[in-house]
Amino acid sequence: MNTLLLKKEIRLLLPSFIVAIAIAFSVLLLTDDPNLSVFQALVFVLPIILCPAILLMMALDSFGREISAGTFSNLLSQPISRSRIWWTKTLLLAAAFLLIWMTWWFLFINNKNIVLSPKELREAFISSILIPVVIFSGGLWTVLLLRQVAAAFWFTLLIPAAITLPIVSFAEKFPKLIEPMLVIVFGVYSIAGFIFARWLFLRAQDVQWTGGNIALPEFRRLGKVKTSSRVDSVRRPRAALVFKELQLHQSQFVMAGVLAVFHLAVILARKFIGTFGSAAVEFVYFHFWVLWFVMPLLIGCAAVAEERKLGTLESQLCLPVRRRTQFFMKLFFALLFSVTLSLAMPLLFEGTRILPSIEIKALNDLSNNFPHDPFILGLIKNLRFVGQLLTLLLPLGIVAVTAMISFYASTLSRNTLQSLAPAVLGILVTFMMLVASAEAQRIFPFPLWRGWLIYLIGVPVMTLTLLGLMYWNFKRVLIGWKTWQRNAVVFVASLAFVIGITTAIYHRVWELLAPIEPAHGAARLASPASVKMQSFGNGITIQFPDGTVWSTIFEPSAPTLGTMLSGNWKIKPLFGGGKFLEGTNWASVAVDYSSAIGIQKDGSLWVPEKPRIRPSTATPKLMRLGQDDDWKQVRGHFQWAFLLKQDGSLWRLSTKEWNRKKPWPGIEAFDLQRLGTNDDWAEILQLEWNTVFRKTDGRTWMQGSRSDTNNIKLDEEISLARAERFDGLKSGSSFYIDGRSFQLGVGEDGKLVAAVLGYPLRQKQQIQIGQESNWLALAGSGETAVTLKADGSLWKWNFADDPFTNPNAATAVRLSKHSDWIAIADEFGSVISLAGDGSLWVWQFDSRYFPQLGIPPSLGASRKPQKIGNIFDASRVP
Repeated sequence: MNTLLLKKEIRLLLPSFIVAIAIAFSVLLLTDDPNLSVFQALVFVLPIILCPAILLMMALDSFGREISAGTFSNLLSQPISRSRIWWTKTLLLAAAFLLIWMTWWFLFINNKNIVLSPKELREAFISSILIPVVIFSGGLWTVLLLRQVAAAFWFTLLIPAAITLPIVSFAEKFPKLIEPMLVIVFGVYSIAGFIFARWLFLRAQDVQWTGGNIALPEFRRLGKVKTSSRVDSVRRPRAALVFKELQLHQSQFVMAGVLAVFHLAVILARKFIGTFGSAAVEFVYFHFWVLWFVMPLLIGCAAVAEERKLGTLESQLCLPVRRRTQFFMKLFFALLFSVTLSLAMPLLFEGTRILPSIEIKALNDLSNNFPHDPFILGLIKNLRFVGQLLTLLLPLGIVAVTAMISFYASTLSRNTLQSLAPAVLGILVTFMMLVASAEAQRIFPFPLWRGWLIYLIGVPVMTLTLLGLMYWNFKRVLIGWKTWQRNAVVFVASLAFVIGITTAIYHRVWELLAPIEPAHGAARLASPASVKMQSFGNGITIQFPDGTVWSTIFEPSAPTLGTMLSGNWKIKPLFGGGKFLEGTNWASVAVDYSSAIGIQKDGSLWVPEKPRIRPSTATPKLMRLGQDDDWKQVRGHFQWAFLLKQDGSLWRLSTKEWNRKKPWPGIEAFDLQRLGTNDDWAEILQLEWNTVFRKTDGRTWMQGSRSDTNNIKLDEEISLARAERFDGLKSGSSFYIDGRSFQLGVGEDGKLVAAVLGYPLRQKQQIQIGQESNWLALAGSGETAVTLKADGSLWKWNFADDPFTNPNAATAVRLSKHSDWIAIADEFGSVISLAGDGSLWVWQFDSRYFPQLGIPPSLGASRKPQKIGNIFDASRVP
């Protein structure tokens, strides 16, 4: 008999125990990093709020399940002493509490993301012991006294809070005494509660306490309204259902009133008590409003399960009202009561202080750095609107999801207490799925999706699935394992459908049904080796052998919420579609959206006559700067430019005084300054985002730390460090792949090489990728590198492993079916290619156009290249 009793008690506590152990492991997710995302901040709910809540359910389960299932009388009539039953139940419950606490505390102290002082660690230890002990004792005596699980739940929570108020008030002048007082008072309370609970059980009768049910008082006028014959006969069944729902949840209304009184007392205590003397007590008092978020759990769990327990569900289904009307009315009132009690009430008491503060990073920096840029300002406006919308919708969504999952668990249970553990487990699983969906690329080796697409598809589909299952379960009076199995099959099938359809839409599978590339026109340009295309600050320049230069500036399409979500942004060229600069004798040109600097073949230097603010539809009109005629090369953009003279000296055209908050004065207003005393510079290269300087002996240098004695100090601000990994590379033919420790480049000998990325810069370690030596150019975007061959073909590279450890891991596939490509460059997170007919095409490989803002679009990059124009549509043809 003892063995059977022990097995029965283990089966009774096992569901809640498993959920509690699972939630205890969530303590590893805690961190003391102040810069937390919204999802990371919500992680604190799991170990700090849900774990004690599950302990409370376990304490209520021990006798509450017997009472809810109607087996309490049978338990009392067993041929075994009550004392033995008591000790079997309580010792097993205590062992379960101890295992959960040991797991929680061991993981907490071994969490390397949290660093606590000795005082904070002591307070955390004391709190982690007092909370389970108080819950253990309170859960036993309240359920045995009240014989109502919902009422016992709230009394177990609120009575310790009521005890804390006078202690904190008394110890205001002696803050050092509050901690020992709390330990003594709650220790005495726990012991007294345990003794009282044992006394109640040993003297328990088949009937519950004589105080009656905890319910709202009956009002005569309300009864008259309910029985009035003037109510229209068509609306009478619905009115009866409304009053029935009010009566079903009236115990929750009573508890909400008691909670409101305690909340008001807590607010007064916060106002008039200067110090709480304990970080744990202060945390509870300033986060007391979180208790309101338990209301959706209790309301949802009681909605259907309580009807089954009382035996009224079968009668309700026989009423002259459609079942779907009954179902949606019950669900509507469960959601209404949940939102009213768990969201409106805390907002009424606490105000907007409890709303989450959602700010998208980098918005203020963007606003300060680009105060006159209409594109950036429009983007910031849309992003701030999204943040404000989430601030309001996030708490509402949490309440609604909690109520829906609790309601669903209620449709699968026979009583309220039985539905609590599945509801909490469902909330935990839902939370983990939401977090995992946002980080799918870290879970799967292949990026199934990015951004919000999984939510845009998954939330409606899973909501409809949940509604369908809830309605199907609601119509069944008897619930068994077959019902649970069918629900699990439907749920898994729906989840698989969401994952499959999201992956298919994100990767644009419909594009496989149509041709990827249209036909090109007749070739009008010479071989690829004779044309040079380079990108400079949101634009490109194309230089032809005869000295003609074509230039344009690119700008993305207007930043709308739809553009950011879908990723279907377009880039458009300014200057009226692109223009040829005046003259046909340009030797070197650097152009971006705010400036244009050129050197003609006669060595003269040219700059714009007046500053230009984007967007602009006209090519800049250049004027000569100075009388020197020995300029050789220019590289740079925006507020600076590096220049090289024929004598090997290095110069800079820049200013130190321009305030970014003021209008752009134009680079023509800046001064020429010589950098250093060296006269052996041979070339200025643009490699990735780096400006690299090559000497006549072939060695390359780039900006580095001034503390290195081997560096070349050009002036007070600029110091050049040796960069061996760039030796031998072509200008504009270097690319760093996101998330990798190496950098690609095309050498002067036509070989594709990889170099170690990092410091010191002088380390060489270059290795060749593949065997070909006929590569002309390299460009890239995100994780994708594209190379141009001498035969005019484009190739896309994939690196499954580090080429230094596995040289054969690099593979290349043909990107385009055409073989008339002339030049490539990268700009705006894309690769821009020039075809032989003069057309410009954009290849997008990485849809995260605004990664610094954390807004990945909901669709992946299109396989189809985007045509942005033809250089021969310009006003003058070379």
